[in-house]
Amino acid sequence: LLKRLLRDGRSLLVVTHDPIVAEAFPEGTIVVLHDGVVVETGPTVQILAAPTHHYTKAWIEAHPASWPSHGDRDGAS
Repeated sequence: LLKRLLRDGRSLLVVTHDPIVAEAFPEGTIVVLHDGVVVETGPTVQILAAPTHHYTKAWIEAHPASWPSHGDRDGAS
């Protein structure tokens, strides 16, 4: 349903604490907040593949079981 709404030209704001949910919207934009302050923003695919802010990196690394497509987060891919 959500993907259909997007195809119909509507906007969608998804608030999540789980990167796997964000990954479901690869054509979107991620805005990472820390203590109410924007610390990183960019295309979903770019942010999930190469986060630059330490808080974003920690957010992604906190969910290693959610990342089958990204290999082992311990560096033993």
